[in-house]
Amino acid sequence: MSAAPPRLAVSGLTVSFAVGLWGRRIAVDDVSLHLSPGEVVGLIGESGSGKTTVARAALGLIPADAGRVHLDGVAMPAPGAARRAWRRGAQLVLQDPDGMLNPGMTAAEHLIESAELHPGEGQAKARAEAMAAAMGLSARLHARPAELSGGERRRLGLGRVLLASPRLIVADEPTAGLDAHRKAELLDLLLAGRGPSGRAVLLISHDLPLVAWACDRLLVMVQGRIVEGFPARRLGQLGHHPFTAAALRAAGRPTPGHALNPEAEPSLRGCALARRCAGATARCTEEAPPLTDRGDDHLLACHHPSAP
Repeated sequence: MSAAPPRLAVSGLTVSFAVGLWGRRIAVDDVSLHLSPGEVVGLIGESGSGKTTVARAALGLIPADAGRVHLDGVAMPAPGAARRAWRRGAQLVLQDPDGMLNPGMTAAEHLIESAELHPGEGQAKARAEAMAAAMGLSARLHARPAELSGGERRRLGLGRVLLASPRLIVADEPTAGLDAHRKAELLDLLLAGRGPSGRAVLLISHDLPLVAWACDRLLVMVQGRIVEGFPARRLGQLGHHPFTAAALRAAGRPTPGHALNPEAEPSLRGCALARRCAGATARCTEEAPPLTDRGDDHLLACHHPSAP
């Protein structure tokens, strides 16, 4: 019996944007990643590292310069009706819940609309009411978005997504701005129902401890490139990339690693952190480190990684 294809497979993804009249800026540089059915993968990095661009390009929402994307083994079609049909199995959860909601519709109308657009077992109204109960919104069904709290709007947006029964959820900073209790609550709702053959989740965040708790694997992005990947349970046990080590120290976990100067500009040649990293050498300024397999599912792109 053959193994199931990855839920999401991205290979060699490159995305650039116009700068001025003639220039181009590479936002995502030769990124490859995959998610198995039921797997939760965290994609972390600082603001501007390219995380959101990867998510949008992988779902065909923005054009890519190069690369291939497959959902359940099916290649992304050309733009148009075929791509929209291909994308129905994947849903995007936005950082800003207001981007997912119509200010003139009540919570009930939002959920019923999603239930009607994505038919399932039972009547649309009953499915919408059941989702409202699961999201803790049963008492707020007649409220419009402006009358809901930020947390309630996030739960309403997530409820709409879950009513589509997606095989893949791409969640872009879904817990930004929430307190610890609300973060845990939202993640429990987001991750419910996963299993060996179930929904996969790509969780995009800059909150390293949060994604380490929620995810099976972690991928680290710096300046448009994947620079590290490893099982989440091994966080802090490896010779990490300097960015990963610095993020751990910022979260209060003393971790060996070269200090980074946050004020220094990214390097245009070699390693993107060459100007920021205290451990950089001449090699780092000239030669971009390739992403190499160091064994035990640890991928790393660094000429001088720290000791574990």
